[in-house]
Amino acid sequence: MYMDGAPHMARRLRKIGVEAQVANTGSDFWAAVVNLSGQHHLEVTRPEGEGWSWTLHRDGEQIMAGHWPNAGPKKVARHVKRLKKSLGSIVG
Repeated sequence: MYMDGAPHMARRLRKIGVEAQVANTGSDFWAAVVNLSGQHHLEVTRPEGEGWSWTLHRDGEQIMAGHWPNAGPKKVARHVKRLKKSLGSIVG
């Protein structure tokens, strides 16, 4: 993800009440990270030239993923908020 996307998404998430940080996930790839529990977190990314994606990780291993190919940042932030709420009952 180009660097500007992750900080922008993290700020947008915090603005709607979802705590998020920016993390380098390897090389030049960055993600907005939302912690769900001590073992689980979501990574929200937007690889250059592609739509937004999310991955759910447990203890560092990816266990689920999804994609919002045509959604803008504002809509993606709302999707992440709903996803966090729905996953909370599963991973909490």
